Amino acid sequence: MDLKDKIKVMQHFAEGGKVEFKYTECSLWEFAYSPIWDWCTYDYRIQPPKTKQPLTATDFPPGTAIRDQSGIWQLITACTKDNLRAADWITPEKLMEYKFEYSTNQGKTWLPCYKEV
Repeated sequence: MDLKDKIKVMQHFAEGGKVEFKYTECSLWEFAYSPIWDWCTYDYRIQPPKTKQPLTATDFPPGTAIRDQSGIWQLITACTKDNLRAADWITPEKLMEYKFEYSTNQGKTWLPCYKEV
């Protein structure tokens, strides 16, 4: 990483952006709460944006409630490796695409049908 790249990372952090670090010999990036900017020992980078990925069918055991944007609830009654059965068979990808939410505690808490990675 050249000096201009290092300046970009530090400027991003100075402007409130998120930065990650790792030991130079390691491959695991971690969030840098308060970087010390030791470029000899650590590598730094601007935290990449998170992407949405659908959950898997195993994240929706029978009895899980799902709801669409209109608020209509359905219960998952069965699941296979790739599909869920509520009123009809649906894939976890479609639940994410159609912005469904799910609840495993009878509607007390609703979560989006995706994970951010």
